[in-house]
Amino acid sequence: METLRFKKFRIDKPVSWNTHRGGWRYVVDILQSEFHTPDGTLLLTAVEDAIKGGRPITEPWTGFIHQVPRNNLPNFPDLERLLKDKTWLASLKHCQGLFTISNYLKEYLDRQSFPFPVNCVPYAVDFQFKEFDYDAFLNSPRNLLFVGEFMRNFQAFSDLDAKGYRKLLLVSETFIRNNISLSPSVTIMDRVSDEEYDAMLARNIVFLNLLDAPANTTVVECLARNTPILINKLPGVVDYLGEDYPFYYSSLEEAAMKLSDDQLIGQTVAYLRDSPNKQKLRKEYFINAIHTGSVYRSLPIPRNQKPSGFEPFDVTVVITSYKRLYNIDGLLDALCRQEFEGSFEVILWNNNIDNAAELDNLYQKYRERLTIRLIHSTENYYCAMRLAMAHLMQGEHLLICDDDVVPGPNYITTFWNKFHQYGQDVVLCARGHLFEPHELDEQHPEKVWETLKGIRFYDESVADTYLHFFHADNCFIPKSVLLKLNAFELDNPDFILVDDYWMSYIISHELRIPILKIQLDAEMAFTPCADDKGIALFHNPKVRKERVNFYVYHMKKGWPNSIMQTSLQQNGSAGRKNNLSDNLLPAAHQPWGGKSIHFKSYDLSVVICSYSRIHHLAGLIERFQKQDFSGTFELIIWNNNVDNVKEIDRLYAAYKDLMEIKVIHSVKNYFCMPRIALTGLLRGNCVVWCDDDIIIKPNYLSHLYEKHLQFGPNALVCISGHTFLSPDIDENLPHLVWEGDGVALHTVDQDEMLVSIFHGNSCILSKELMRKAATFRMPTLETGLVDDYWLSYVLSQELGARLVKIKGDAIMSFADDANGQVAMWRNRHVRYQKIVFHLYHRRKNWIPVPDSTLVS
Repeated sequence: METLRFKKFRIDKPVSWNTHRGGWRYVVDILQSEFHTPDGTLLLTAVEDAIKGGRPITEPWTGFIHQVPRNNLPNFPDLERLLKDKTWLASLKHCQGLFTISNYLKEYLDRQSFPFPVNCVPYAVDFQFKEFDYDAFLNSPRNLLFVGEFMRNFQAFSDLDAKGYRKLLLVSETFIRNNISLSPSVTIMDRVSDEEYDAMLARNIVFLNLLDAPANTTVVECLARNTPILINKLPGVVDYLGEDYPFYYSSLEEAAMKLSDDQLIGQTVAYLRDSPNKQKLRKEYFINAIHTGSVYRSLPIPRNQKPSGFEPFDVTVVITSYKRLYNIDGLLDALCRQEFEGSFEVILWNNNIDNAAELDNLYQKYRERLTIRLIHSTENYYCAMRLAMAHLMQGEHLLICDDDVVPGPNYITTFWNKFHQYGQDVVLCARGHLFEPHELDEQHPEKVWETLKGIRFYDESVADTYLHFFHADNCFIPKSVLLKLNAFELDNPDFILVDDYWMSYIISHELRIPILKIQLDAEMAFTPCADDKGIALFHNPKVRKERVNFYVYHMKKGWPNSIMQTSLQQNGSAGRKNNLSDNLLPAAHQPWGGKSIHFKSYDLSVVICSYSRIHHLAGLIERFQKQDFSGTFELIIWNNNVDNVKEIDRLYAAYKDLMEIKVIHSVKNYFCMPRIALTGLLRGNCVVWCDDDIIIKPNYLSHLYEKHLQFGPNALVCISGHTFLSPDIDENLPHLVWEGDGVALHTVDQDEMLVSIFHGNSCILSKELMRKAATFRMPTLETGLVDDYWLSYVLSQELGARLVKIKGDAIMSFADDANGQVAMWRNRHVRYQKIVFHLYHRRKNWIPVPDSTLVS
């Protein structure tokens, strides 16, 4: 199976044992050469040695276990003692998985029910040696070798009656001779060179009597060379030599008898030569076993190896542009000069399509100096696009910077330091308002904002203080807070004109998160046009009207009086913790204010993400324009391919007067992430996802909508999907779930059924359900490559929704190239992430095997 290869381990202080000819030292060399990277997950090559050091491991780690369940060695803790050790217990919560080199140990560890996977990988052997020569054995003086010291029973070797053999005990420099009493028949031989050792194993038999064996170096060395090893049968030995190995013994008498049987020795040589386990000892097999196992797959991909466009950042700076095009050049230049020690990206969202060409030129100018993502929209979403950032941003914190701001060199650093100073459970701004206790004047509510009686304004020059209403011209919001905001619907779409006012209400009133205004005048200024009445939004009559409307709304909701009972001026209040989860879902709000007077609403929002199949888009748009759907819908096309901008703009111009069509162009390929990110911008009550390889029929939307009404708001309806056939998985070969027979595909022509995973190529769900799902965080940025798989998990496991596959061949079909080379499911990164996410949701106890019959 072809798989992507990443270096994910960081090996700081490898443990190996120089007493081996190659042994574990050879394996550690492989680990360092094939898997080590400075920014990887810590790998302990011998967990027992690290734990024995007595210092808990406080970062994510994984490692190899070598010890047997029980031994009587005081200086080498067995697994029973190890698993009770205080250092182990303190380190356990950071463990990402364990490796063993025998199934015997894996089975023991599996019985401990750890919350992480355990993988068994084979013991790799250096094959640079001469194989056992049976003829040379028959025609040479016979030596019987006893190799190694750990968990060996030397007395059995001493007592063995080995007629015709000279018994040689090979020991290392650290061997303590006083610990054993040997008969005169045993000759002790000090450590020999690797060349001498290879020569001895090529013509002599090995004898071992083991007390226990996790995986034994001597055993794998003999297996690799076809050297007969006379050994007692133990689980860790059987893992490598097999159940039917002919040279096991159960008594010393049996061992003596087998030593004298040259025919049996010849059969043993042939058995080892033909053993299928021998190939598993090769370096390439070991490397593949690490890569394909669940432990390694589940480790994060280090930043410098992530798929292009999926790099994480500390901060995402978002800029909304509409009229102040002339400020953007200076703003981007100032961001290039930041002295911030962390990492940041810039998302520049253009709401004025007429400015696209000039902004494209600026993008080309700064793309080598900044990580910049440019997005153009034919629709002016005002500042509502900030609500889409939670699933587009690759930073952990959003810094909103308006296009009339001139940042100083420590602009980002100041926000960053203040955020960490105040406890990381806070929203920061440079300017805003504080409400003083007062009553709502229902006859003349506008007077509060006209006279500012009862409201105090604080600008960027004022020392740090707490506010109720932050201005989003300079604002720092954690991603976790943005995700929570997705749970809340604007009770009136017109409130989007005062989006920072509305967000302040939600953050302060609903989430009880403090808003802190920091002093920032030393690190920013405003351009002269900041107060231009023809440009500044706060001068816009529509905005001023909605500011009053929202003021009446939140006063009737009890804010800010709801939080005035607790003084916001007390020290440490910014650091207080609320008890709300990252996925807080509010009770349904009552509609207020009737229908929007500024924005249209629809029954459906149809979202298409386009990249490679531009040749299908014209036909798809035309078929949407001719739908017989009796309701209303908007069509939003998110274009991820800059090479297709002109053609899509041509289609937009041709259809914009015939239907409600909006186009968003991105220079970055966000794959299908916009389907989730756009939730806060959609104006339909239901959301339809449609891929650009779908050929829809006139009844496509009407049939989907009817099925949505039939199955209710807590169901997603799709036309194809998968079901898991079994809850079981092979942790060493987890890819077999998806590339073997672990799932069943249900296609468009099959009858209605419940599925485990819906396909996002054609589906419908309520916007309410979509909003709830958008409050959840993906485990990694790369999970966006399998967004419908992730959403299946969230809807089914977290929100209790049903995933219903309907029979869809009467309403659509697929284009001829739907399964061509551009199909997402063929992408190697998509296939890799599909397996990674399967391992993730198994750890979250989501292993759905739904009934194939549908309960209506």
